[in-house]
Amino acid sequence: MIVINLLPQELRFKEVKHIHIPYQKIVFGIFFFVLVLSIYNLIVYVRVRSEYVALQKQWNQMAEKSAQADALESELGSSITTEVDFYDSLVDPLLTTSRILNSISDLMPKSVWLTGINFSRKKKDLDLAITGLSQSVGSTSKLIDIQNFANALKVEMEKFLGPVSQVNPTVKSRLKVAVTTSSQKTSENIDTTQFTASFKTEGAEKK
Repeated sequence: MIVINLLPQELRFKEVKHIHIPYQKIVFGIFFFVLVLSIYNLIVYVRVRSEYVALQKQWNQMAEKSAQADALESELGSSITTEVDFYDSLVDPLLTTSRILNSISDLMPKSVWLTGINFSRKKKDLDLAITGLSQSVGSTSKLIDIQNFANALKVEMEKFLGPVSQVNPTVKSRLKVAVTTSSQKTSENIDTTQFTASFKTEGAEKK
């Protein structure tokens, strides 16, 4: 028997092929992956937890001894630091007063006169103030000479400044220098310059 469809092409029924998706296999695969990942994370957690508990037990056994060692170290360290600082600052100071005065005398430029020296010292901290004057004729000035003198004296004194503490020898004492000047001309065209050079360690400056 021959069947002939006389309907036009657009009115004919079309056969549609459905795509088969294996939903059950996909869901099972996702479930299996999540299960394996959860089991792995559980194994890692149990292992890390057991190691943490073991380390915690060891630390509890060592905690008391560690606290005693820290207390002993702190006590010994403070006493040693005090003794070393006392010896270094009072018994055997590196930068002596005589050395400072000799350096001032050696470095003082010509035509500059001192009018006063004020020096105080407390252990490692020192405060030195030098006052003086200079005279020049005409356009010449001694300001540069005074500044060079202050800088040279600072460098010379820092050579003999030891560390703040022998316990920390890398921490060196440092001087801070400040120079103030005032000038006045007389009727004879002589320029008189008065100056004050101040030298202070960092500890003395904070007080």
